[in-house]
Amino acid sequence: VHEVMGGGRMSDKVKRISVPKDLLPFAKRLADELNSIVVETKWTERVLVGPGYAGRADALFDHTDHGTVLADLKNRSWDPDSSRKPVYPTDAMQLSAYRLALGKKVNCISIVCSSKKPAAPFIHVWDEKELEAALDAFHLCQKLWCWTKKFTPKGTAK
Repeated sequence: VHEVMGGGRMSDKVKRISVPKDLLPFAKRLADELNSIVVETKWTERVLVGPGYAGRADALFDHTDHGTVLADLKNRSWDPDSSRKPVYPTDAMQLSAYRLALGKKVNCISIVCSSKKPAAPFIHVWDEKELEAALDAFHLCQKLWCWTKKFTPKGTAK
Protein backbone atom coordinates (compact mmCIF):
# COMPACT_ATOMS: atom_id res chain seq x y z
CA VAL A 1 0.00 0.00 0.00
CA HIS A 2 1.37 3.40 -0.92
CA GLU A 3 0.31 6.89 -0.06
CA VAL A 4 1.66 9.63 -2.28
CA MET A 5 2.46 12.76 -0.31
CA GLY A 6 2.48 16.20 -1.81
CA GLY A 7 -0.86 17.99 -2.15
CA GLY A 8 -2.55 15.70 -4.65
CA ARG A 9 0.27 15.61 -7.20
CA MET A 10 2.89 12.97 -7.72
CA SER A 11 5.91 13.38 -5.50
CA ASP A 12 9.11 11.54 -4.76
CA LYS A 13 8.06 11.40 -1.10
CA VAL A 14 6.25 8.07 -0.78
CA LYS A 15 5.14 6.76 2.57
CA ARG A 16 5.31 2.98 2.69
CA ILE A 17 3.09 1.17 5.13
CA SER A 18 4.60 -1.95 6.61
CA VAL A 19 2.59 -4.55 8.49
CA PRO A 20 4.29 -6.94 10.93
CA LYS A 21 4.10 -10.54 9.72
CA ASP A 22 1.91 -11.67 12.61
CA LEU A 23 -0.67 -9.01 11.70
CA LEU A 24 -0.73 -9.67 7.95
CA PRO A 25 -3.69 -12.11 8.13
CA PHE A 26 -5.73 -9.46 10.00
CA ALA A 27 -4.73 -6.66 7.63
CA LYS A 28 -5.43 -8.76 4.54
CA ARG A 29 -9.00 -9.52 5.65
CA LEU A 30 -9.69 -5.81 6.21
CA ALA A 31 -8.06 -4.83 2.91
CA ASP A 32 -10.03 -7.49 1.01
CA GLU A 33 -13.31 -6.28 2.52
CA LEU A 34 -12.59 -2.61 1.86
CA ASN A 35 -11.54 -3.38 -1.71
CA SER A 36 -14.88 -5.12 -2.25
CA ILE A 37 -17.10 -2.31 -0.92
CA VAL A 38 -15.26 0.96 -1.64
CA VAL A 39 -16.03 2.48 -5.03
CA GLU A 40 -14.23 5.78 -4.44
CA THR A 41 -12.59 7.26 -1.37
CA LYS A 42 -13.54 10.90 -0.79
CA TRP A 43 -11.16 11.35 2.17
CA THR A 44 -9.63 9.62 5.20
CA GLU A 45 -8.68 10.87 8.66
CA ARG A 46 -10.39 14.27 8.65
CA VAL A 47 -11.02 16.54 11.61
CA LEU A 48 -14.68 17.54 11.74
CA VAL A 49 -15.84 20.46 13.86
CA GLY A 50 -19.41 20.54 15.12
CA PRO A 51 -21.32 22.87 17.42
CA GLY A 52 -19.12 22.84 20.54
CA TYR A 53 -17.12 19.69 19.70
CA ALA A 54 -14.62 18.23 17.24
CA GLY A 55 -13.24 14.83 16.36
CA ARG A 56 -11.24 12.94 13.76
CA ALA A 57 -13.46 10.85 11.48
CA ASP A 58 -11.98 7.82 9.74
CA ALA A 59 -13.34 7.95 6.19
CA LEU A 60 -15.94 9.14 3.74
CA PHE A 61 -16.33 6.94 0.69
CA ASP A 62 -18.76 5.74 -1.94
CA HIS A 63 -20.00 2.26 -0.97
CA THR A 64 -21.07 -0.36 -3.52
CA ASP A 65 -24.52 -0.75 -1.91
CA HIS A 66 -25.10 2.24 0.38
CA GLY A 67 -23.96 5.30 -1.58
CA THR A 68 -21.77 7.81 0.21
CA VAL A 69 -20.98 6.61 3.72
CA LEU A 70 -19.23 8.03 6.74
CA ALA A 71 -17.25 5.12 8.15
CA ASP A 72 -15.73 4.50 11.55
CA LEU A 73 -13.20 1.69 11.94
CA LYS A 74 -12.84 -0.11 15.26
CA ASN A 75 -10.47 -2.83 16.43
CA ARG A 76 -12.08 -4.86 19.21
CA SER A 77 -11.49 -8.02 21.15
CA TRP A 78 -14.40 -9.72 19.45
CA ASP A 79 -14.81 -13.37 18.52
CA PRO A 80 -16.10 -13.47 14.93
CA ASP A 81 -17.57 -16.94 15.60
CA SER A 82 -19.85 -15.62 18.34
CA SER A 83 -23.36 -14.35 17.73
CA ARG A 84 -22.60 -11.14 19.64
CA LYS A 85 -22.59 -8.01 17.50
CA PRO A 86 -19.46 -5.94 18.24
CA VAL A 87 -21.13 -2.52 17.90
CA TYR A 88 -22.33 -0.28 20.72
CA PRO A 89 -24.70 2.67 21.06
CA THR A 90 -21.69 4.93 21.61
CA ASP A 91 -20.50 4.04 18.09
CA ALA A 92 -23.74 5.50 16.71
CA MET A 93 -23.34 8.56 18.96
CA GLN A 94 -19.88 9.21 17.55
CA LEU A 95 -20.95 8.77 13.94
CA SER A 96 -24.11 10.86 14.32
CA ALA A 97 -22.06 13.72 15.82
CA TYR A 98 -19.52 13.45 12.99
CA ARG A 99 -22.34 13.47 10.44
CA LEU A 100 -23.81 16.62 11.99
CA ALA A 101 -20.36 18.25 11.81
CA LEU A 102 -20.00 17.08 8.20
CA GLY A 103 -23.21 18.90 7.32
CA LYS A 104 -24.46 16.18 4.96
CA LYS A 105 -27.02 13.48 5.65
CA VAL A 106 -24.92 10.51 4.52
CA ASN A 107 -25.22 6.88 5.57
CA CYS A 108 -23.09 5.85 8.54
CA ILE A 109 -21.33 2.52 9.01
CA SER A 110 -19.17 0.92 11.65
CA ILE A 111 -16.44 -1.45 10.46
CA VAL A 112 -15.22 -3.63 13.33
CA CYS A 113 -12.10 -5.77 13.07
CA SER A 114 -11.42 -8.63 15.44
CA SER A 115 -8.20 -8.52 17.42
CA LYS A 116 -8.77 -12.15 18.47
CA LYS A 117 -8.47 -13.91 15.10
CA PRO A 118 -8.25 -13.04 11.42
CA ALA A 119 -11.74 -12.68 9.98
CA ALA A 120 -13.76 -10.49 7.70
CA PRO A 121 -14.67 -7.31 9.57
CA PHE A 122 -18.18 -6.95 10.96
CA ILE A 123 -20.00 -4.14 9.17
CA HIS A 124 -23.04 -2.44 10.62
CA VAL A 125 -25.07 0.14 8.69
CA TRP A 126 -26.83 2.43 11.17
CA ASP A 127 -30.43 3.28 10.25
CA GLU A 128 -31.88 6.78 10.55
CA LYS A 129 -33.87 5.98 13.68
CA GLU A 130 -30.71 4.72 15.45
CA LEU A 131 -28.73 7.78 14.34
CA GLU A 132 -31.40 10.26 15.43
CA ALA A 133 -31.66 8.66 18.90
CA ALA A 134 -27.86 8.54 19.12
CA LEU A 135 -27.55 12.23 18.26
CA ASP A 136 -30.07 13.09 20.99
CA ALA A 137 -28.00 11.03 23.44
CA PHE A 138 -24.80 12.72 22.24
CA HIS A 139 -26.28 16.16 22.93
CA LEU A 140 -27.29 15.05 26.44
CA CYS A 141 -23.76 13.79 27.09
CA GLN A 142 -22.35 17.02 25.72
CA LYS A 143 -24.55 19.01 28.13
CA LEU A 144 -23.43 16.80 31.02
CA TRP A 145 -19.78 17.31 30.04
CA CYS A 146 -20.30 21.11 29.95
CA TRP A 147 -22.01 21.03 33.34
CA THR A 148 -19.32 18.92 35.03
CA LYS A 149 -16.48 20.99 33.52
CA LYS A 150 -18.28 24.28 34.16
CA PHE A 151 -17.37 25.21 30.61
CA THR A 152 -19.50 25.55 27.50
CA PRO A 153 -17.58 25.70 24.21
CA LYS A 154 -18.74 28.29 21.69
CA GLY A 155 -21.54 26.97 19.50
CA THR A 156 -22.77 24.35 21.97
CA ALA A 157 -26.56 23.99 21.91
CA LYS A 158 -28.18 25.35 25.08
